[in-house]
Amino acid sequence: MKDTIHRIITECTFSYPLTEEVSLIYDLYMDSMMFTEMVIALEQAFAIEISDAETQNLFLVRDVYRLVEKKRGAVSP
Repeated sequence: MKDTIHRIITECTFSYPLTEEVSLIYDLYMDSMMFTEMVIALEQAFAIEISDAETQNLFLVRDVYRLVEKKRGAVSP
């Protein structure tokens, strides 16, 4: 799962390497278009829906991992 998320973020931002602590905006310079592309790609790749409210809590790559895990029902303790 993390590999797929990593690939999607990399394709949207043309940035590499990524760690969980990387900021989507400040480190990857993700603009609103890139962010929207990332959300759509995540929804398609994992067959999930991400609400606008949920996107407001995505600051770090780690936040993306956690949201996808939650949406897929695979939340780790």
